[in-house]
Amino acid sequence: MASDEILKQLNTTLEKLDGVDIEKLLRKGLGDESLEPAFSPYLEKIRDLRQFVAQYAPAVHDNYVTQAKNTLQNIADLMVAQAIRQSAEYIGQRETFLANIRTALEQARLWEPFFAATAVLDRGFLQDEGIRREYARVVDELRTQTTTTISAIKDEAEKAIEGAKRLAEEIETRARRTATRISVEEAQRQFTTATTELSKKVKIWGELTVASLVILIGLPFAFMAWPLPAPEPWPVAMYHTILRVFVLSAAGASATFCFRILRAHLHMVEKNRHRVRVANSVESFVNSALDPQQRDLILAKLCEAIVDFGDSGIIQGEKDDGRSAVVSGELVGRILSALSTKRG
Repeated sequence: MASDEILKQLNTTLEKLDGVDIEKLLRKGLGDESLEPAFSPYLEKIRDLRQFVAQYAPAVHDNYVTQAKNTLQNIADLMVAQAIRQSAEYIGQRETFLANIRTALEQARLWEPFFAATAVLDRGFLQDEGIRREYARVVDELRTQTTTTISAIKDEAEKAIEGAKRLAEEIETRARRTATRISVEEAQRQFTTATTELSKKVKIWGELTVASLVILIGLPFAFMAWPLPAPEPWPVAMYHTILRVFVLSAAGASATFCFRILRAHLHMVEKNRHRVRVANSVESFVNSALDPQQRDLILAKLCEAIVDFGDSGIIQGEKDDGRSAVVSGELVGRILSALSTKRG
């Protein structure tokens, strides 16, 4: 077994090895000249060797522990020296440093078997009972790992199956919504609401139209009950005549306007009723399709039918001619001219 003094010296060497600044040693910022690509495998081997020596040195003879200490001391000195070099010297000594590290690791093979023998003895591999114990431990460990792995795989499989089920349900729900009236439920609701609103407007404008017609028809009778003044003086007679013409013209214009608005709303009511009927028929028409292509074609045609109402016969593309229904200035001029001629 190693003495306390040798173990103390070994611990000092291990502390020096652990204290090496790896960042300065590797210098990743140098790019291709960095030691990281070439030295990383050696660094991993050095760390494993350091752990191995620290674990089994107390059970190894002083001679071999001293050899291990010297090898690790040499490696630590090489790493510290390379880490503190300037960049130019660092690059110049790069290959020499790697060669020295390889030589040191080769020297470790002289004493490493003695540490390996100690590890074998410590673990009881040379005894049947020890082999059985180690085998049982390994089997138990494998059994535990297998159980954990199977449980994890089972959980992941259940999650995947659950996700697939949710995705399938979403796809099926979308397909059903496309093939049923759920997809057009909002359109049906909007068209139904519009039908109610348009019906109210038709009623209002119908009443206004009837009232304007009643006024237009009642005005001549009212004028008949309202006698014109005597021809003299003639300006008074002309005033009353023009006033009656303007009143009749304004009543006629109001009646015409109310009738046109009523007719436009009647057209919109019929158009909206057509949309409601088509929207309510989407379900039956789409469900009659045998394949998705037919369903898409039918749905496109129904949407086109909803948008393009066609000619209802109520409005035939008429436009206002820009002329007011109120009596024009030309007509007034003619009236004045006629009265002046009569006066003369």
